[in-house]
Amino acid sequence: MLSKDLQIHKDSVLLLSLVDDLFTNMRRDHKFSLGQKMFDIAFNLPLRVNEANRTKGVGRREILTRLLLDLEQLQTLNAYCNQRNYTPLRLASRIEHGIDVVAKQATGWRNSIRIL
Repeated sequence: MLSKDLQIHKDSVLLLSLVDDLFTNMRRDHKFSLGQKMFDIAFNLPLRVNEANRTKGVGRREILTRLLLDLEQLQTLNAYCNQRNYTPLRLASRIEHGIDVVAKQATGWRNSIRIL
């Protein structure tokens, strides 16, 4: 199956677009530090899904674990920006929801991999 047909890929691209909206609307004094870091992490999510889809076995499990760690970083940055009022609450909530959706799919995919 092509990566672009996977639901996790579609959801990670949607999450990337939400983070891009956040980056675009972020105040200039935080845009190129926190905003850029969030964008970079979100940009790598669909790439990791593609890589996981091309890899088999334990390698796939490791890639999905790295994807989950990236999601945790993104979640922490999103919470920090929201707490400091650097981002609109509505957008931060949508990003949080997107992170949860992708994380649940990645966890299910990772847990479905048998380790011999």
